[in-house]
Amino acid sequence: LIRIDPGESFGTGTHPTTRLSLGLLEEVVARRKAPSVLDVGCGSGVLCVAARLLGAGEILGVEVDEASLDECARNALINEAQFRASLVPLAEIEGAWDIVVANILPHILIALAPALVARMAPGGTLLLSGVPTRDETFPQRFGDAAGTSLSLVGARTLDEWWAGVFTLGAP
Repeated sequence: LIRIDPGESFGTGTHPTTRLSLGLLEEVVARRKAPSVLDVGCGSGVLCVAARLLGAGEILGVEVDEASLDECARNALINEAQFRASLVPLAEIEGAWDIVVANILPHILIALAPALVARMAPGGTLLLSGVPTRDETFPQRFGDAAGTSLSLVGARTLDEWWAGVFTLGAP
């Protein structure tokens, strides 16, 4: 059970895109021992909290909204699930991450595609959500924008929303 006080931030855990992200995150974290997780657009920190409770190792949430950092800290505290949160731009984040997750609107995901893929560790996984199911060309457009070979290895829908799991290279 995760308790979230979103305050001024986005993310209570009840929206279909968040529920999709949580389900996929649970599956992907379970396949690895203490994977590192980068949550891009972390909002209230709900996915970071979930990653910690699921057994992830290093966790970093990045956000553009300064108020979100306070919400992340509060939600980490009430869930006893510590993680780092930062306003550092994605392109300036160092290191490679086993799991990169982003639950953001499609046009922002497309714009961030090269930076999202650049943060993936070898053998890493990219979880994307926030895409309406009617946007059937999103996976191809995202792959084209990323500028590298990506494989869509899993996808789910809930209500009218889509989420996908990508890896680098051929499946």
